[in-house]
Amino acid sequence: MKKLFVIIVLWLAAMPCSAHKEWVHQYIVQEAYRYLEKQVGEIPVLRTYAGIDFNGTNNPHWGPGNSPRPWELPLGLSVGVWREDLTDPVWGNTDGYTSLSHFWSADIGDDLNTQFDGLFTPNLNNAFDKARRYMFAGSRLNDVRILPASPWYSSGILIDGMYKANTHAGYKNCAAIDMTYNNLCDLIVNKTATVHNGFYYTYPNRTTHSSPIFNGQSYLGPTRARYIGFCILGHILHLLADGSVPAHTHADTHICGDYLLGLIGGNGDTYELAMGSNLTGDCDEPHTTFLAQNWNAATAAQQGGLLLEVFSMSDEDALRYLFYTTNQLANHFGTVDNNGNNNMPNGSSMLVSARYPILGSVGTSTVGWMNQTQSIIDYTGDELMNYAIRVSATLMYWMAIKTGITECPETL
Repeated sequence: MKKLFVIIVLWLAAMPCSAHKEWVHQYIVQEAYRYLEKQVGEIPVLRTYAGIDFNGTNNPHWGPGNSPRPWELPLGLSVGVWREDLTDPVWGNTDGYTSLSHFWSADIGDDLNTQFDGLFTPNLNNAFDKARRYMFAGSRLNDVRILPASPWYSSGILIDGMYKANTHAGYKNCAAIDMTYNNLCDLIVNKTATVHNGFYYTYPNRTTHSSPIFNGQSYLGPTRARYIGFCILGHILHLLADGSVPAHTHADTHICGDYLLGLIGGNGDTYELAMGSNLTGDCDEPHTTFLAQNWNAATAAQQGGLLLEVFSMSDEDALRYLFYTTNQLANHFGTVDNNGNNNMPNGSSMLVSARYPILGSVGTSTVGWMNQTQSIIDYTGDELMNYAIRVSATLMYWMAIKTGITECPETL
């Protein structure tokens, strides 16, 4: 019996728990760029990194960026936003823990760990905390490993891939390196980053080792450092869009499918699965055609414009505004396990407060989500998918202006 319990615990720990499917995240970023282009005109650098023309004009990149070093592809926004579900560069968590840092119960505060229900789910740092570490970096990335079981203990963010490095243990073929930088704007503009350690395995037991790298300040070089900077922005965009999924504002874990040899049924999130067209069939099967594509740059423009008010805020306040408004709009809606609410004990928002009475009560109770009512799914998508596109476009524009990729209009 004791062995069976251990097996169950380990199996549960390995179960994935994510919000929007990776292909939905990638789609949101690409539609966000198209929306941005309609609002302010073409920004070629962002168009390239979003992968809009990767397979020909307006034929975008799709997939995680299969490459020995995916962080260094000139597709940072497209690749980074997909891969945030595959790897945890900040905390180094793996398996079922990888995406547990994508939740934020904003009602209880900015800095508190997400308080999950359930015996097997640890309370981990929230998505807004993670986004700030990516964005503002510096000392926020010191010794960030949380779970003792994590095989990686990093001096910065973990960059996975095939890296040959001259370490204190000799030349090693590394599975990852760790990297620090001053802040994301500095990384993109000045292209400076320091690599500290190489992580490598020894066999036959695949034991993890790390060793300092000799030429850490010059290891990447400016071009590779800039590519990684845009990939980090893609990871932040993933966290931002996850905040538009109600389950991720209610600390509602939602493992999809059956597991443990089919003995235990998952509790997948209706909204997430519907957007990825995974309500039926394999809940993790990637799709190139899916429900979320009903919302796009044009429908987002009908909802409203860019959130230009962020340009009058400090950097930290601007990032919080984007994350908090997204979170509180999603928090209005329910899930299979939680009713929605209009509480904002962690700060008011004129934007959100104006939307609540317009949205009414549709989609706020658990009943419609348990029944997978299509009209409720569509109604929620009208609000949250469109806002996810707008808020993602705003973050991209804000970064483009701050890093000098495009000029600040005189009207701002």
